[in-house]
Amino acid sequence: MGLECVLIGTFLALSAATDVTLTAEKAIHRARSAGKVRFTLTNHSSVVQTVKGPAPWQAFEGMQEIYAPPSSGLVEISLAPGESKLWVWNKKRMDGSWAARGTYTLRVGPIFPPGSLEGFYRSVDIALTPTGTLAGTSPFPLALGNEWEYQGTDGSVDTMNVTAKSGTWYQVKKLIGANRWVRMTGLWYPALQTSSDLRLFRFNRLPGYTYSVNLGTITELTVGSIDDTIMTPAGTFKNCYRLDSSTADAWYLSFWFAPGVGLVQYAKNSLNGPVTYRLRDAKMRGVDGRLYQIGQGN
Repeated sequence: MGLECVLIGTFLALSAATDVTLTAEKAIHRARSAGKVRFTLTNHSSVVQTVKGPAPWQAFEGMQEIYAPPSSGLVEISLAPGESKLWVWNKKRMDGSWAARGTYTLRVGPIFPPGSLEGFYRSVDIALTPTGTLAGTSPFPLALGNEWEYQGTDGSVDTMNVTAKSGTWYQVKKLIGANRWVRMTGLWYPALQTSSDLRLFRFNRLPGYTYSVNLGTITELTVGSIDDTIMTPAGTFKNCYRLDSSTADAWYLSFWFAPGVGLVQYAKNSLNGPVTYRLRDAKMRGVDGRLYQIGQGN
């Protein structure tokens, strides 16, 4: 009976641990400038979660700790079910100097569920760039090494990545369910163009504009919005451009694109109904040529 209680307690602790999330308010910030990086730990579980340690959180550059808030002893912070805790980092190192451009990991923990002697951590990656953006204003950045990972509302995971280049063309794996050669057209008429000369996604039209495509079950796309704000596990993205499928039986329903990041959210049908996929993490080559990571990757 004692062993059974221990096993049940362990199971509940592990289950509770999966219901604790750490998210950044913004995924991308300007390096070496004033402003706060805000990140929030939220307890979605049905039990109290306790952060306990010499510091509630730490900032890492790779494997090296560069900052932790000073404390005079053991820190203990309890979060009731449904409660959140907000922290801020001023983008500086422990010696007060600015953190340079690059990817930084903010880690909170250890976090202890009730009755557990083993804590767990939650982390989120943010990018500090020279301009505070990644790939400029491009709504679909194309560069070798770019990767996007999405978390579905049904628990599933989807990925998309750029794997090859030929001239101005890039191969994107799992773009709308298939591997496709695409390129971005010029600034005068910005669009993601497929190798069959179809302008799949057009980015300079006003809401209500509808155009024809020929891609699987999608035959028409309509501009739904040009200024949506989308909250994802990778961060919150403003001024998102939304395209909606106007085809009644289309498998894919809507797409949201954020400047400099690309596709940050999309919705599609499944056998069990509509599923929304939100950006979980991404690796993106910035305008400075450096590879940055944002979101839940570490």
